[in-house]
Amino acid sequence: MEVAGIHPCAQEDVLLALVAQSHDACAVEAPEEAADPMRAAHRDNDDVDMTPLGERLERDPVADPFDENDRVHACIVATRRVSRRSHTSAAKDIWRARGRVATVAPMTALVLAEPEASVRGFLEKQLTSDGFDVLAFEDPSHLPRAAEPDVVVLGDPDALDRCRVGDCPVIVLGRAGAMERVRALEHCDDYLTRPFVYEELVARIRAVLRRRRPRADLVDVGELVVDRAARRVAVHGRDVALATKEYALLLRLAVEPDRVFTREQLLRDVWGYRTFVPTRTVESHASRVRCKLAAAGLPGWIVNVWGVGYKLRPVG
Repeated sequence: MEVAGIHPCAQEDVLLALVAQSHDACAVEAPEEAADPMRAAHRDNDDVDMTPLGERLERDPVADPFDENDRVHACIVATRRVSRRSHTSAAKDIWRARGRVATVAPMTALVLAEPEASVRGFLEKQLTSDGFDVLAFEDPSHLPRAAEPDVVVLGDPDALDRCRVGDCPVIVLGRAGAMERVRALEHCDDYLTRPFVYEELVARIRAVLRRRRPRADLVDVGELVVDRAARRVAVHGRDVALATKEYALLLRLAVEPDRVFTREQLLRDVWGYRTFVPTRTVESHASRVRCKLAAAGLPGWIVNVWGVGYKLRPVG
């Protein structure tokens, strides 16, 4: 839309000024209509001709190119334009699609590690409103060691090495370079290129959650019972005290009691190491858990399968 007598580069400023005036008037005279610029514009202008300016000039070439009716029309058009812009973050990394996606089930624990404050604040607010229980951090190294999220959204591909999360999917928000995507996907579950549509991020989160096995609060392996909600381990009905990572290691083995986990899998799922780390922490923790279970009445559990890894219980 062109405004007569104003340089094209300055026309957008005029429209934005009209929007600001319209919003101020709506806030004073009709607070309940302030959120709806179309209602506010029509409240006292029921007879306004909303035909676009170009069509009216075709009917009447001598018409005033920017009369009062056009000001109302320009206000509404510009308001829609500003409304669309409000869905873009300061870094122009996020857009909103026209339609809304269905919300996810409540209390899905999500950890968000995003270095840019404006993007982090936007995502935290929107994901919370869409049914996630969100913990937001600037860097994944700030994540509490005992946290057990259902999914992690990581805003910096270079932070994968610092992302210490257990057995949960990780979605990375990163740049468009092909090699960067390839390197990240070796250690994460999905990769979304910036800039991205917010609804696509939610859809990808739901997709990785669907691929995961449903998590039960109670893991019952006969003589051994692990209560996730209470973070409690019982052998023959008696509690066994375990440290945080001892508990996490036992839980990972108990979910699939007859599966043999490699050392690398346990480092990734329990300690959150996404790359190779020269450490014997798996062996030391497995030994301590084995001793505690044996003292509680389960000798021989936490089996070391030579040359492969560990599993929960012995055969037979």
